[in-house]
Amino acid sequence: MISSGPDEFATIHAACADSGHRPVAYFYGRSLRSDGPNLDDAGEMTASILNAVPRGMDLLLPGNIEGLALTLSLFHPASRS
Repeated sequence: MISSGPDEFATIHAACADSGHRPVAYFYGRSLRSDGPNLDDAGEMTASILNAVPRGMDLLLPGNIEGLALTLSLFHPASRS
């Protein structure tokens, strides 16, 4: 799931779970553009997301679209319990 804050992640997570899907990772878009500068509140927002992620959930912070694609290609949710 890609989102922008703890409340948004919680809402999307609940919607996925209610539909029978199991989220396996959260991605936070710390910039508005690929390779763009971090948002002014990216550090604080990352900390607030970390305080809210479910136990065992990965939080990934790709810096550009290539990093996002690479991370997704290497991520194997089937191996997770």
